[in-house]
Amino acid sequence: MSARWRSEILQELTLFRSTEHLRVSKSLDALGSRFFAALWYTALDNTLKTFVQILRRLIIYFETAQQQPSIVLPTDNDLFLVFEHQLLSAVYETGTTLLQEPLRLSLLIYLNLRIWHFQAFPFMQFMVEALRRSLVPAYGHVQSAAPDLLFWILFIGGMASQGYKCHPWFVSRLTDMARRLDLVEWEEARETLGGFFYTDQPGERGAENLWNEVLLMESYPYIAPKPTYQVLVL
Repeated sequence: MSARWRSEILQELTLFRSTEHLRVSKSLDALGSRFFAALWYTALDNTLKTFVQILRRLIIYFETAQQQPSIVLPTDNDLFLVFEHQLLSAVYETGTTLLQEPLRLSLLIYLNLRIWHFQAFPFMQFMVEALRRSLVPAYGHVQSAAPDLLFWILFIGGMASQGYKCHPWFVSRLTDMARRLDLVEWEEARETLGGFFYTDQPGERGAENLWNEVLLMESYPYIAPKPTYQVLVL
């Protein structure tokens, strides 16, 4: 038995199949709690529920490893790669709820954005555009059935789309949802995001910068310039 193979099997058992809970710091206690407490969560396909549960464990492990490097094993990255592959190839019943595809894409974007930090890579623009397209037909339903989830999805999309063409689309709708949820201070928004999947990452200001965009748009809404006419003098 090779050391690498043994390491991979042991980590997979620890994270995905162990009945023992990972040691969770107080700052991560609420991670994912809004998923599991929501009424709409019960209507999700079981496959998607499993993805949410697994990603929660992976995020907790990732954040713990940042504080305790001694627990890191050579095959740890493989766990995230396998999860992404399964998420990309997921098959589930599409007729049950309009929440499923936007949620699946948001989990995928979170993995690439907050774990692997791939926001600046060109492929990210295609991921956020796919998220935008999935939200268009589902927007009204998600807004009424799960407004806090929609806020989280738009926030993740807003962070991932920074510098790309669809960024204003996410920011304008995120601003509207912040108003609907009466979120004014960053700490209030941070608490809502943390109830889904969000953690502070030292040295990174992407989330705070996006929130500043929201506050700026709330104070100074964008006004499209009026068309100008040129007078031709003969």
